[in-house]
Amino acid sequence: MPRVGCSIEEQRSGSNFRFDEGRGRIVSICATPGAREFNKEKCVVVVGIQRIGRDGKPTEDDVVLEECNFGPLSKFHPANAKDQNDMEPEDLGDEVGVEGNSILAIDGAFPDTKSKMSVFAASLQNAGVRPVLLTGYWPSILDLEADFSQIKLRYESLGTDGYNLIVKPGGNIYNLAEINKRAGGAATPNGKPATAPAQAAAKPKPQAASTTAPANDAGAGADDETEMLAIQLFAQLPGKKEAVLTAQKVGTRLMTVMVAQKPPLTPAQMRNVQKVTGRPGWAAEQAETMGWTVEGENITIPAAG
Repeated sequence: MPRVGCSIEEQRSGSNFRFDEGRGRIVSICATPGAREFNKEKCVVVVGIQRIGRDGKPTEDDVVLEECNFGPLSKFHPANAKDQNDMEPEDLGDEVGVEGNSILAIDGAFPDTKSKMSVFAASLQNAGVRPVLLTGYWPSILDLEADFSQIKLRYESLGTDGYNLIVKPGGNIYNLAEINKRAGGAATPNGKPATAPAQAAAKPKPQAASTTAPANDAGAGADDETEMLAIQLFAQLPGKKEAVLTAQKVGTRLMTVMVAQKPPLTPAQMRNVQKVTGRPGWAAEQAETMGWTVEGENITIPAAG
């Protein structure tokens, strides 16, 4: 079964977790079965967005997790691709909790133009993101920084209105050139390599953080250094007040902690830490080790100090 994305060419006709208008950076993104009531039985793309202040630095706001419906689980599954060119990724199935870096189409299905992820992807493409980066390998748009907004849509089948994440019309994608460089040699929706832009032939300037993960980034486990980093970050969760959070919300707060690190973590470090902290029971185990209260799915994070 082939991988599928939601570039405009691949689409077909057919919140409480909302990033309000402003500048933001995509700090996490994955495909997974929908966990919220509205998206159950659907394959969704969860986009984690960190708000960026006027000074160009991350604010102290929590990372917002936008759950963008891609399509029904009967047609689409979360999957893991080796890289942008892997058009036959590993099918992860439809069990709640699995997370992949891409989406697999069942029986050649295509995303509907009205799905939330299609609307978001169309706004990215219209703002200048190359279509090849929207062919279903989501790390391709990780770290994209833009002016985001919400568009109000009417869902006729539900008889209600809703909001959809988009790049603000006329807004900026602040690192568009850097993001589009990732398209060089990548596969297009038809599986053929894309032609790299002319400027890609020029020698690139050295960058502090590579967009390509290290070799161990794709592995099932994490090394001792990553495990220790994850524990150190977890210890920074306490805030001004005590908070009782579910494991999912603990993960959201942990993402906020990662984004705020000085010097900043690399994208590869963040992905590896997420693999560690996303293991079933890891957060509860660490909380108990630190003497925090764990009751069922809830973890009590004490106040700092």
